[in-house]
Amino acid sequence: MSSNGQSGGMLVQPGAVVLNGLAFQLAVDNKGAYLYRQRPAPFYPAQVSQGDMGEAQVSPDGRLPFSLRDLSGGAGMAQQPLTGDLSRYDRAGDFEGEGVDPSLTPGGPTILSGRLRPLPVSGAAPAGALVGVFQEASDLAYLSAGRNFYTFDGTTMALRGDFGVGHTATGPVMPFTGSQDDQYLYQPLGYDALPAYSDDDGATWALAGGLGGLGNCQSMVEVDGEAVVAMRSPRNGDAMVAVFDDGGPAPTLFGVIDPIGDVGVPISRLVSFSGRVLAIKNGEGLYLLTSDRRSMEELLFPELAGARIYSLGVTVWRGVLWLPTSDGLYAIGPGFGLQKVGPSESETSSLAPRAPRGPMVAVAGDAHNLYAFREAPSGPSWVYKANVEISGGGVANISWFPWSQQADHARCRAMGVVRPRPLGTTDDDAPGGRPPYLVYDRQLQPNTTTPPSASVQFVPAAYRLPGLGRDPRIDPGYPYAPAGTIYYSRLLARFPAINKAWYALTPLCAPLERTLDGYTNTVAQSLRLRWKLDTNLYDPTAPPPFGYEEGLIQRSGVGARNRLEPPRYGRGFDVALRLETTDATTTPQVYAVTAEYDLRPTPIWRHELTLDLSSGAYSASGQSGWASPLTPDAALLALRQLTGASGGVGLIDLWGLSYDVSVPIDGVALRASGGGEAGYSGEVPLLVDVVCMEQLARDQGTWGSVFLYRWGDVRNMTWSQVLNLS
Repeated sequence: MSSNGQSGGMLVQPGAVVLNGLAFQLAVDNKGAYLYRQRPAPFYPAQVSQGDMGEAQVSPDGRLPFSLRDLSGGAGMAQQPLTGDLSRYDRAGDFEGEGVDPSLTPGGPTILSGRLRPLPVSGAAPAGALVGVFQEASDLAYLSAGRNFYTFDGTTMALRGDFGVGHTATGPVMPFTGSQDDQYLYQPLGYDALPAYSDDDGATWALAGGLGGLGNCQSMVEVDGEAVVAMRSPRNGDAMVAVFDDGGPAPTLFGVIDPIGDVGVPISRLVSFSGRVLAIKNGEGLYLLTSDRRSMEELLFPELAGARIYSLGVTVWRGVLWLPTSDGLYAIGPGFGLQKVGPSESETSSLAPRAPRGPMVAVAGDAHNLYAFREAPSGPSWVYKANVEISGGGVANISWFPWSQQADHARCRAMGVVRPRPLGTTDDDAPGGRPPYLVYDRQLQPNTTTPPSASVQFVPAAYRLPGLGRDPRIDPGYPYAPAGTIYYSRLLARFPAINKAWYALTPLCAPLERTLDGYTNTVAQSLRLRWKLDTNLYDPTAPPPFGYEEGLIQRSGVGARNRLEPPRYGRGFDVALRLETTDATTTPQVYAVTAEYDLRPTPIWRHELTLDLSSGAYSASGQSGWASPLTPDAALLALRQLTGASGGVGLIDLWGLSYDVSVPIDGVALRASGGGEAGYSGEVPLLVDVVCMEQLARDQGTWGSVFLYRWGDVRNMTWSQVLNLS
C-alpha cells in the first residue's frame, strides 16, 4: 500500500480501512470526523515469574520500592524467601578473612562473620596437613598433623608429642581402653607404617604391633568396646578390616574381613555411624559392615562410583552422616537414605566478583549450625555456614551461606568443632566461659601468601563460635571479621525484559553509632553501598569495587538514601553492601536495602476503529477499488472470525500505512448508533467497534530463540554449548 491510498494499482474508496484484505467504511461523528484513533498501551513481554502478576498490578508511572533481604537467585515485587534444599547465598567477601553472616535472616539482620584466627603454635610448627580433630571428655582437644600430635586449649595449639621421623598421621587419633586398665591413644600412620600408641596422653609415642597380628593401619574407630581398623592385608592389597578388644601395645586381631570390595582400591577411612561401621573407598563408594562387624553387609549407593570422596572431611552431626564428594555434599540418615544437600563443584554465582566455586571437602557442626570448607581450584576458597532442619532422620531443609573467605587456592582436608576450656577458666557457666571453636586444616599453596613462600604452608586456623546460643550478638566474647561484602540477588522486578529506571538505594540498619548493646557509642562501624547495571561487567582481577559504583561511607544513623543522579536505566540492577568494623567486639546490623525504581514498559500501539457495515464490505483489489460487496451480515461475520485468529492479520489505515495486528477475543463489538452517526443511503446503521493490537517481534523474555538439535548433534557438545531459551 502506498502513501496515496493505492493498493495493487487500484484506488481504495475514501474513508475506508483494509482489514485482512477487506475494505471497511469508517463511521463518522456529527462533525464528519472518522471514528478512528491510535494510542500506545504498556506492553509486558511474556516471561516466567515466581508468581502471577499482570499489568493491572503494576503502575508504570509510579515509583516502586523494593527491599532486598535474604533473596537468592532473582527478585520480584515482593519478598522472596529462600526455598529448596540448595538455597544459598553465593555472594560475600572480597578479601581473605572477610565475610558476612546472613544466617539469622529472615528474623534477624545480616552481620559480619566470625573472625579468622590462624592458631598460634607452641613448639614445632606443623609440617603436614591437619588430618584429625578430636575431643573426648577432657579440657583439651587433640589435633593430629603430619608427624606431630598437638593439644588445643582454646588459645594455643601446643606440641604434645612426635610420631617419629618419616611418619605421617592419616586420620584422627583414637582413644581406647578395652580390657586394659588404662586408656591408650592410637594414631594410624597409613598403609606404610604400624600405628603409634601412647599411654601418657600423647606425650610419648611408640609403634604398636607384635604377635597379635596388628599391621599397618590407615584408619581406626571404636564401636561398642571394640576397635575396628582398616589395615594392609598380609596377603594382598590395602582393603582389609579387622577388630581387637584388648588394646595395649600389641592388640590381638580377630573378625578379619579381607578384602572389602576391590582389593586394588584401598580403604580411605572407617567411620562409626548409628552404631555401625562404614568403610569409605575413594572412587568406589561406601561399604556397610554387619552389626557385629564380622562380615561385609553391602555396598551402599552405587551411584557414588567414580566420585572422589573426601574421607577426612566426613562427619556425623545431628544423627546424620555428612559426606563431601566431588559431585556435591550428601547427607545419609540412619535409614541409609542418600540426599544431595550441597552445591557441586561447578555451581556458583554470576554476580560476586570472587564467587565461591569448587567442591565441599570437609564438614563439621556445633549445636546450632553446620560448617563446611569449599575448596577452590582457582580464586579464593571459602568456609560456608548452613541453617539446617533435621526431620524424620533426614534433612528437611538447608540453606547455605558463604561465610568467610579464605586465601586463593587454599586447601583443607579436616575440620572439627571442639569446646576446650581456655586457660585460667574456672566457671564454665560464665558468659563465653567455654565457647566452641571451629578448628580446620588450612593449607596455603606456594606463592599465595604475603610474603610469598615457595612451599605449602600448613597453618591450622580456628573460629570462635557463639557460646551462648545461636545468635553471636548475645555472646560478648564473640569476635567479628573486620569487613564483608554481600552481593544481593539481581533486581528484575519479575519483568526481566522490561526496562526500568533506578532512582535510589537506602539501607536499613541498626544505628551505626551504637554498639550491639544499643547504647554504647562507637565510631567503629560503617556501611557502603555498591551498584551497577546488569549489562556492566566486572573484572575479578581488578581491585574492589570490581566495576561497581560506590556510594559514600555511612557511619551514623539507620541508613542514608543514596540518590542515583542521573537515574540508571536498564532491565536488571545489581546491588551490593559492604560492612566494616574496626572493633572486633561489634558489627553493623543490616536488615534490608530498598531500591526505588519504575517500570518502562515497551509501548504497543492500539488501533480503535468504528466501522460502518451498513453498505457491507468489499474487496480492495476490485475495479477502481470496488468489487462485488459483501452484505452487511456477511461483513459482520467476517469481522467476528478475526477475533483470536491464529494467523496473521493485516491492517491498512487511512494513510496507506500497513500493520501486522491481532484482534483480541473481545475486540469486535456491535453497538447502536447515536447522535450524528448514521448509515449510508438511509439504511439501518450497522456500527461495529473493532480493536486491533500491533504485534511486536517476540525477541524478549521467554520468547527468545528456541534451538532444535538432533541427538547426533548433542552427543558432540558439552551442556554449556547447548543453547536454550534466551
